[in-house]
Amino acid sequence: EFTKKFNETTLLHKMYEANYSKEIYVTVLDEMNIARVEYYFAEFLWNNANFNKAQPVATATNPNGTTYTFEGLTPGYYLIKDQEGTLTDGMNDFYTSFIITLTSSTNVEVKGSVPTVTKQVSDELDGQYSAQISNQLNQLHYYEWVGTIPSEIEDYDFYHYEFQDTLSTGLTFNRIEEIYIKTSNGKDILYQDNASGTSVAGKPPIWYVPDSGTVGGQIRIGWENLKASYPNLLKSDTVHVRYSAKLNENAISVQSGNPNTVELIYSNNPYDSGDYGKTPPSTARVYTFDLEVHKVSDTGTNLQGAEFVLFHNHTETGNVVPVYAVVTNGAITSWTHEFEDATKLVSGQDGKITVTGLKKDVDYYLTETKAPDGFNTLYGNTEIEITDYAINDANEITRIDYEINNSDKTAEGKTAKVTLDVVNKGGTELPSTGGTGTTVMYIVGGILVLAAVVLLITKKRMSNAE
Repeated sequence: EFTKKFNETTLLHKMYEANYSKEIYVTVLDEMNIARVEYYFAEFLWNNANFNKAQPVATATNPNGTTYTFEGLTPGYYLIKDQEGTLTDGMNDFYTSFIITLTSSTNVEVKGSVPTVTKQVSDELDGQYSAQISNQLNQLHYYEWVGTIPSEIEDYDFYHYEFQDTLSTGLTFNRIEEIYIKTSNGKDILYQDNASGTSVAGKPPIWYVPDSGTVGGQIRIGWENLKASYPNLLKSDTVHVRYSAKLNENAISVQSGNPNTVELIYSNNPYDSGDYGKTPPSTARVYTFDLEVHKVSDTGTNLQGAEFVLFHNHTETGNVVPVYAVVTNGAITSWTHEFEDATKLVSGQDGKITVTGLKKDVDYYLTETKAPDGFNTLYGNTEIEITDYAINDANEITRIDYEINNSDKTAEGKTAKVTLDVVNKGGTELPSTGGTGTTVMYIVGGILVLAAVVLLITKKRMSNAE
């Protein structure tokens, strides 16, 4: 119990009674009781010592907190425990369970551990999760928290367990997807949203979740007493929370990406429910990339006023269809199926167009829809694909590998971008092979040839008649 009051059990009542009786009292312990004798007697001894204001026979300190040495002890049983108040709330550490040992000189193993939390991200709910991915703006991706259970969980009657997650301003929250405990028997679903966003299971007691569409902010999900909700929890079990979010127009392009961090707040004292520890933060990152188009003439002059459309092919219900970029203030805000609704990307005075919000392993296509005055429009698409990127220990982008029409390119530095020079030639536009102009020329040419043949035959007949 953690009421700061000692609760007498039947065994303790009999021990008190025996102290005032001349009768012989015998306590029988089964095999399991004997294996965990300290579990049954240590707390009683500690409360008894506190009640009688007993002083410790020895103390030991160690700044590293790993190995402690007690010197000058005579053989006998000793109760060993952390000194109360030596851990600051929020430290990633624990108060050990009571230890009783028989010793003349021996090493004692500290009993206890702390849970851990890991945060990862994927572009699919049931996909492969990792510490970082790349993604387009305004496209869903999925985060997963994985919390472990401490090795001495059975020593706790009360165990606080709470995830605290922080989204950066470049992220827009969507919804909690599912919460489950993974056991040796599989996946025990605690909470889940279906496709329509309807809860099909209960929410945990601690539930501070922002509305869908909230930019940045914090999420708190957990249990005041995890042991009360799941009394059969094992140290091999893990707690999982998954939720979805998007990169928004505030997202950082390239550099160190867009971080999302989680910490786990947990009970760290089996004998005091008010003591808490906190894990180090675990961070997942989502990167996005820039495309810079440079429109120039065949003599190298910057060309203003050229118009382009950016698109990629998307698979929907088994069919591959093009989707076109809708761009606001240089950032991709959505994708549309209608070509007429696509944003016309127009080159400026410097001949440049910059678009933010591309991801790795997507084949993008750039199509010129209008050339500057006096120049020929380019026919066909330019294919662009980011094939790989590298990050350093500070999580900063150091290199981007990409292809332009299957030709390998590399850009370096934390602000690296995909760059593409598009060259236009001046002059009157000529019909291209296979176009409408070619067909017209063929028809006119055929008529002229036929007329010439008729004229030749006519003249020959007139000559013979004479």
